[in-house]
Amino acid sequence: MPKIVLQCLIAAACVGLLTACASDPIVNRSGVDPLVYKRDLSDCERYADEVRVAQKAGVGTLAGAAAGAVIGVIVGDTGRGAGVGAVQGATSGTVSGVRERRTVVRNCLRDRGYSVYN
Repeated sequence: MPKIVLQCLIAAACVGLLTACASDPIVNRSGVDPLVYKRDLSDCERYADEVRVAQKAGVGTLAGAAAGAVIGVIVGDTGRGAGVGAVQGATSGTVSGVRERRTVVRNCLRDRGYSVYN
């Protein structure tokens, strides 16, 4: 595996992990029973589980590889172009899926009457 592709894969993994870690909603819990909030958050996270992050990453990988291969043909290195494009596409798809999951959780909590600040 070319060094640049490996570096891109590591960068993509780091972006995915950082994005996932920053996913907890900031909610005004004053006057809210902690057990009720925990149950509601758990319910909302189950709804968010319906977002297919891996599928979005897969589609991004294929689209990125195709676009990267085209650019690779132009610059004379199809394999490297496809590899870099695939990694970028996978990263973009993963980030998109994680963002969508976060949006589902936040909207669900809002629908249940919580004030969500982020």
